[in-house]
Amino acid sequence: PQRRCWRPRPDFGIPVLFLAIFNLMGPIAIWQGLSAEFYGENATWYFNGALGLGASAHVMAGPLLASMSDRFGRRALMIFCAGMRLLLATALVVGRLYEQDRFMWVLGGTAVVQAFDASVSVTQAFVTDTVPARDRAAVLGRVAAVSFSLAGVLSPIAYAEVRTRFGLPGFALFYMICAMLHVVVICIVPESLSREVRGQRTLGLAD
Repeated sequence: PQRRCWRPRPDFGIPVLFLAIFNLMGPIAIWQGLSAEFYGENATWYFNGALGLGASAHVMAGPLLASMSDRFGRRALMIFCAGMRLLLATALVVGRLYEQDRFMWVLGGTAVVQAFDASVSVTQAFVTDTVPARDRAAVLGRVAAVSFSLAGVLSPIAYAEVRTRFGLPGFALFYMICAMLHVVVICIVPESLSREVRGQRTLGLAD
């Protein structure tokens, strides 16, 4: 049995959700600036086109990934989503994709990651798993408020400051480290539901 102090708790969702948003908002702002620098008047088409393709695909992939977490566990799907962002960040560092002649790979990779990134919904499902039904709305609101507000303030500032001080190579390395930290934190967090409960939910036998 799990130790009492390491049973799944709703507050474990705060660092997971914070890092998911942190590693989304800051880089997106950098991508938008680089698109304007590289593509000039056509930047809106390239940047918004990539985000639009990702969002359109997410309409189909997002619900599928979220439902898969009922069967395979919240943590497995959170690791998958965070792992995709880590792959993009690693490719950014290794392949120097922030250079102008390779930047299209960043926009394409961002679209793919966005399409299959269900981090927010699966993390919220993790939180709701750990509290009674009567407390879910209040607890989920608290977790989301703390995570989104902190990430919304700190992420753009941190990524912009790193780019200013260390340039694009430093930004790329910082992005990879943060993405790696996200995966590590998820691996530390205990699974919210036992295998038996997940099986019952898959069969429609449990709430």
